[in-house]
Parts: sequence; structure tokens; C-alpha cells
Amino acid sequence: MGDVAKSKEDGTSKVYPVTADQAWDISRTVFRWEGADAIEEHRNDGYMLTSTGMNFVSYGAVMGAWLDSVDKDNTKVTVGHKTEDIN
Repeated sequence: MGDVAKSKEDGTSKVYPVTADQAWDISRTVFRWEGADAIEEHRNDGYMLTSTGMNFVSYGAVMGAWLDSVDKDNTKVTVGHKTEDIN
């Protein structure tokens, strides 16, 4: 999981018109929809990490979401991931 934490700098960011609490709930829901395993939540530090298991093309992936409140109604969400290819 440490490698994905470093991927924040290379991640994709977007500001959404939602509160920080809404962004947190939405991020967790999206990870679950995508088949994530346990989600490691670090709410006080503004990020969560998770992983997916092995499939036909990779040994799995670790993913992270970092949430930064822009103001009371807008939140910047940054997502990053690291995969380990089988080849």
C-alpha cells in the first residue's frame, strides 16, 4: 500500500461540487462498485487505500483516493493506483 500512497503526485484530480463528507461516501462506494477488497480509511488524514485481487492480466492493484476540501461545498478528489502486471 505504501507505493500507492506515493502515487498521489501522479494521480488524477478533479474538484466536485460536493461536501467533504459526501465525497468520502461517494469514494468508498465507487471502490466497492469496482470490486475493492477491504478499504483502509484514514479520514483524519484525508485519504483511503484499497486493493483488488489477482486476475488474468495482473497480480492485482492498489488504489488510493485523497480528499481535500476546497470550501464547504466543493471537494478536490485525487485518485491514484499501482498495478503489478503478470508479464
